[in-house]
Amino acid sequence: MWRIATVLGLLLCAESAAAAGPAEYRFEALVDSDQSAQTGCDFESPAGTVHGKELRVYAETDRTQILRVVTEHCESGEWRELSSVASATPLGLGQGRLGSDTIEFDIRRNWLAGAQVIDLQLFGQNIESGAFDFVGDRDGSGPLLITLGASVSSVPLFGRLVAALFACGVVLIARRYQMLRSRTVLPLLALLGTSLFAIAVRDSHAGRLGIPAEIFDPANDSVGKDAGVDFIGASIRDDDAGFAVRLDVNNIEADGLADHSKVLFIGNSLTYANDLPAMLSAVAAQAGKTLVTADVSEGGFALEDHFAAGRAQVEIAKGYQLVILQQGPSAEKASQVNLLQWATRFDPLIRNSGARPALYMVWPERARFSRFDDVRDSYSNAALAIDAMFIPGGEAWRESWRIDPALKFYGEDDFHPSTLGTYAVALSMFAEIFRQTPADLPATFSLSNGTQIAFDPAQARAVQQGAWQAHLQFGRAGK
Repeated sequence: MWRIATVLGLLLCAESAAAAGPAEYRFEALVDSDQSAQTGCDFESPAGTVHGKELRVYAETDRTQILRVVTEHCESGEWRELSSVASATPLGLGQGRLGSDTIEFDIRRNWLAGAQVIDLQLFGQNIESGAFDFVGDRDGSGPLLITLGASVSSVPLFGRLVAALFACGVVLIARRYQMLRSRTVLPLLALLGTSLFAIAVRDSHAGRLGIPAEIFDPANDSVGKDAGVDFIGASIRDDDAGFAVRLDVNNIEADGLADHSKVLFIGNSLTYANDLPAMLSAVAAQAGKTLVTADVSEGGFALEDHFAAGRAQVEIAKGYQLVILQQGPSAEKASQVNLLQWATRFDPLIRNSGARPALYMVWPERARFSRFDDVRDSYSNAALAIDAMFIPGGEAWRESWRIDPALKFYGEDDFHPSTLGTYAVALSMFAEIFRQTPADLPATFSLSNGTQIAFDPAQARAVQQGAWQAHLQFGRAGK
């Protein structure tokens, strides 16, 4: 019978590549089966020495699959191999919590020498760079206590006695009122007695476990800022054979822009208000990435105006990895046709320079709030037509409002963004460009010009969550 056991822990991380190669990541489960740091073997990690482990299981992966799962136990102070299994098990790309990637492996009960309670530490490491993360806390202290699923025979004696007394009481009451004369009542009594016993067993078992089904770990807290080893959650499923560990990692699949990239913005005041390019660079830097940005923006310009002016073409030719296109809301039919036409004209210029195109969805004026869907469809359709990245900036506003309706995204003129509105768009761009959640990034940062930005932490969390939800629901990577 499957049981969900104590939630905290697990190991995973990584990036991703289309073809299998040498191991890039290692995810370790470290088990102390006697809960004593004075026995067992040591484990050397970048965070320091972890003491007193009797068992370790680790999975070596590239960015798309598990390559090998190794089990070792401690014998006379040294690690000895119990098993080594070559594998080509695909990682669960996009299958974890909030679209994260997952790694799963088993720890068998017969490796645990009959222990019913163990402590467990879960650790992930980039083999080459040394970037790492522990589930629960970054320094690896405070192991996670795991109570393994109890069998009926291991239910406390008191619980079994209570169940038996319940069953006997039912029978005695039935005899007192001569209910047993009925042939239909006897099977019902037997069923009731069995059910009472099962309830006592279940409640005793549940009381011993007493844990949630899943544990969450802060995002973007890995040492070395590697999304491939950045745990955001874990879960453990217990059964008679042992338990299965599932690790949710921010992004093991390398499907976004490289961590060192150049991005060009072509837009108008909805781009240069509050210096969106600089804010995106600052957000990316919080996650350990270097994003160099340039901006060709003119007040009131549409893409048609940029094409006629010619400065955008000169800048595109300098070489970028991504070119982000933006004009006004473009909700009207004629504006939608115009956006599609000029995005299509820019597309070959961008691709011939070695870059990818992106369309950044804006929002309607507050007075035309009902046109949000039209703005989204206009930008989404233009992106589809040229197979460009679609950045749902306006939808990041709406998803954030669903979390906190009081968020002030419009500026004083009810059209241009407030600083918080620009932050929501920067987070939406971060999520789409790097394919990882911006959750738990600090609410304070500095722009390249020295401007200090500080948001209310609760509001920042709401906007981070809203931007990620918009990415999951509407975003597209394009090609």
